[in-house]
Amino acid sequence: MNEIKKSAQEKLSNIDDYFEISVLIDFIFTNSLNLFVWQHQKAHEKRVFHFGRISKLDKMENLLKIVPSKTEQFKFEVKSPLYLFSEDKAVAWKCRIKRFEAGLVTCEYPLKIARVERDYIKKLQFIEMEDEEKFLKMRSTPRANANEGQMITLERFKSGKMVTQFLYDLSQGGMAFLVEDPGEYEVGEKLRLFGLDGVELEKKIDGEVVAIRKKEEALGDYKICIKFLESW
Repeated sequence: MNEIKKSAQEKLSNIDDYFEISVLIDFIFTNSLNLFVWQHQKAHEKRVFHFGRISKLDKMENLLKIVPSKTEQFKFEVKSPLYLFSEDKAVAWKCRIKRFEAGLVTCEYPLKIARVERDYIKKLQFIEMEDEEKFLKMRSTPRANANEGQMITLERFKSGKMVTQFLYDLSQGGMAFLVEDPGEYEVGEKLRLFGLDGVELEKKIDGEVVAIRKKEEALGDYKICIKFLESW
């Protein structure tokens, strides 16, 4: 389904004048503005969402090059279109991928751009908004907030890599940690809590990503919520 058409009620107007589009794209590029970039992958019935920025314009070939701005790699696929949204300029557009690498996407230069409301991305409901009071009532065990700067070491089963993240809270039943790009993790992904503040745990705890939520009090932070699959 066309994500931008689906949100037609939020549109203010369409821009199809090449000069006006060029001015907008040039501004986004020269100012390295952050873009919300997403893709609906029908085969997996999921939406993949990342932050990106335009790294290069090729007007002769009518191409844009997009790189990740908050993570190292995109998880997109070449056969599905991309949707891009600039919160700064309140515009969104759709483009077809021409070439794909994990760290670089080459897509078509837009011939039409939609003016949208600035809260457009919230209405697409990519990420759950945090409702701490609601989830406190649902938890079987209380969680303690982490100390500022407290780090955890995780083993990601999917890639086999060890990563470190800032801990948000922790309990006997689960934990949450912070990331800048919510597309780094997927609901259902399995991982292992390996260490805390650089110290390897005697007993490693396996967990599963159960939710990805936006922190209301911080524009750049997303919570990856983990349910432990075993007790401490």
